[in-house]
Order: sequence, then C-alpha cells, then structure tokens
Amino acid sequence: MSVNILVVINGSDLGEEVLKESWKVAQTLFREYDIKVFIIPYFNPKGNVALIVNGIEFLVKRKPSEKELIDMILSAITMGVEEEDNLALGAIIHGDDLSFGSATVAS
Repeated sequence: MSVNILVVINGSDLGEEVLKESWKVAQTLFREYDIKVFIIPYFNPKGNVALIVNGIEFLVKRKPSEKELIDMILSAITMGVEEEDNLALGAIIHGDDLSFGSATVAS
C-alpha cells in the first residue's frame, strides 16, 4: 500500500517542523506497517500549514507528535478515497499571487 501526503508549508517554523516530522513518520510507517508514504512539500507563503492525506485536509495549528501524525495518517488512509479510484488530483491556483485553492479527485 502507498499513500501521497501533500504537506502545505508557508515558510513558518511550524511548517518546517511539520515537514521534518512527516518525513520521520513516513519512515516509521514503512518499517512498522509496510506502507509507502510519499511526502510532497507544497509552498504557499499566504496559506495555512496543512496535511492532505487521501483527499482529507488536516489544518495544523501546532506541532503534532509522531504518534498524532501516525494516527492521523492511518485514519485518513481508512477514510479516504481508495488508491485505485484516483484518476487525477486537480489544484486550483487563484489570482496573480498564485495562491493555492481547492483540490478534488476526478473519477
């Protein structure tokens, strides 16, 4: 099983910490659960720090612990869209500032 995690960062210390912790958790999930996790950083200077796992967005207001991230990812895997059903992920870019909009799964 594999999962893509879009880590939306904005240049803040929180964003950098969440990105680093996400990479650590990806290694743990691979070793302990045999889940391949692909971390995809996305920089949006005007956005909020967030994790998007299987189409489920989690806004991050504080640094989550490793256990919290693992639980969040595992719950999103069971609740999210099945990998075989994903045909495309579309992101909308708004205005001249190229800010990130919403994402949807096309089937």
